Amino acid sequence: MMRLKYLLALAGCTALGLLLAEYVVLPRLEKVATPSAAELNSMAWVRDNEFINRNNYRKDVITKDDWAWHSAGHPISVERHTARRIMVISDSWVWGDGYANMNDIWWRQLARELRLRGYADVEVLGVGKCGASTHDELDQLRKVLPKYRPDLVIMGYVTNDADEHQVPLFDYRILDRDPLVQLHQRLAKAGFLPRLNFQLSELRKQKLLAILSRKKLFWDYSGWERKLIEPENLKFYRPTVQALGEFVRQSGVPFFVITTPVSPNSKLWAPYYVPVEPIFAENHLRFCNIIDDFARAYASLKRPSNRLNWGINPANGHPCVLTTHFYAMEAADILEHDYPSALGPRTPPPAFFAPEINDWMPSNLAIAVRTPARVTFTYPANDEWMIRMPVGRPHVMFSLAMPARVRAVRVTGANLRGAEIYLTNLDAHFHCDVGPLAALPRQEGHELTWPLDPKTTGKDLNTVRLVADFDGSNRTVTLELLE
Repeated sequence: MMRLKYLLALAGCTALGLLLAEYVVLPRLEKVATPSAAELNSMAWVRDNEFINRNNYRKDVITKDDWAWHSAGHPISVERHTARRIMVISDSWVWGDGYANMNDIWWRQLARELRLRGYADVEVLGVGKCGASTHDELDQLRKVLPKYRPDLVIMGYVTNDADEHQVPLFDYRILDRDPLVQLHQRLAKAGFLPRLNFQLSELRKQKLLAILSRKKLFWDYSGWERKLIEPENLKFYRPTVQALGEFVRQSGVPFFVITTPVSPNSKLWAPYYVPVEPIFAENHLRFCNIIDDFARAYASLKRPSNRLNWGINPANGHPCVLTTHFYAMEAADILEHDYPSALGPRTPPPAFFAPEINDWMPSNLAIAVRTPARVTFTYPANDEWMIRMPVGRPHVMFSLAMPARVRAVRVTGANLRGAEIYLTNLDAHFHCDVGPLAALPRQEGHELTWPLDPKTTGKDLNTVRLVADFDGSNRTVTLELLE
């Protein structure tokens, strides 16, 4: 009898512990208020990251011969509409893996930074493709440089750019075939302690990686990156850099390479640059290593609340907005100091910018009419393409080309029942949008206006997220940003 009571008590305590983990501990760690505040990856973020990239592949339709970033909200043309044109080329760092707002990608951050410094007649083109190496980027430059004729080219160096397909990388999809991983995934999908089972599946994957790594069965991602900078691989990489140097000299276009470390951890990232920098130097290619500047800049600043991976969201390790903003500032400093002819004349920037919507989610949003500060569209009838985080519910998101001064947000629709909006602004300390999300109260009716406090939510508005519901099938709505 005592043994039975002990087992029942143990079972009760275990059940209580599981429930506390599922409904108290894990939700607090997930923190849906803002991507930069989340302390833990979650099912919700994994799902949203997949949907962000699903939208991005539809939004930015690059081709084999032309990786130039363009969309309905951000069109480009071969013909120039500005006096100067700068091209930034890289891999997913430029394509925008995981970025719900295309203006958070670092080449867009550079375009913003140049406008803030008074260079209004400069266009910045982003040319990128996920998984591209220096070899691939050189092949692409041969095609796009004559087409777009930039005044200067910046190549972003990522730590996997030395890939010459000589070092095999582990196929992470193998981990999803493990029976325990599959069990936890099925339980999570079925709604049985989904947060807990998701974390257990992730822990199981980490354990499998450690076991396989000890057995030397593969190179995991970090091991693969380290192998890329060893002499055996660099002997294949050196001819690529040599060919790049020859192409740049023949083109006559000013060119420099800039490192793009994910975080300001110089001990982590510096070793990846030391072996390759001399290869660029011997081919007369300028290699700007910003990792020490990055580390110094953030030594005296408040660190972002997401200390895990400095990722754009908890499910994606591509650089966060704080990091992409730093790339932009460093690149702008180099341009101003060493390549002023690529920027042209400098004029005083305006005290604040007028609102101009240039990006939205979902990417397939049915837009009927769009002016810089006003958009009429059909609110989606289902959430097939809609992102949820960090709001926690399906929503429509609009992003501004430049942070703008807005005095009110107006939303109208004949069948609109009610809506709520969520805003983000530039952080006064970091001078970029790191959150948090500002939730404005829900309003009822078909003509809604939210006045904004110019000292807080109305200052330097960056994004607007809308959650709306309707009476009837007509879901046409107009969103206006009032100056």
